[in-house]
Amino acid sequence: MAKKILIVDDDPNALKEAEATLKSSGYEIMSIGDPKFIFKVIKSEQPDLILSDIIMPYHDGYSLCQELRKLYGDKIPVILCTAKSYEQELIAKASKEFGASDFIIKPYNKEELLKKVDSVLKKTGTSKAGK
Repeated sequence: MAKKILIVDDDPNALKEAEATLKSSGYEIMSIGDPKFIFKVIKSEQPDLILSDIIMPYHDGYSLCQELRKLYGDKIPVILCTAKSYEQELIAKASKEFGASDFIIKPYNKEELLKKVDSVLKKTGTSKAGK
């Protein structure tokens, strides 16, 4: 059964790019461009992993991580993503502080995105799309 990945990004181009990359590797993709109702989607769809932009309206990626950790502990890993212009060291530090499993810089390098997703899923006891 394919692993479910929920992509949350208010940038439609980044959303489409991540969707295409992950679908082509056999992952089941759900995506939302407006994080306002993210917790309803998480509850109903029960994703195996969340790929979330950091800077968004309603819920930024950091607050999303904090709330997820309160509600689900470490059951749902999160990979945070943001634009290349931000200082990577600060993002890495903040991502860990808020409970993210990893982070990635946009625009996505397809191979790096797939490696990070697979690595995080392996750490949580799951693996590639069809396994």
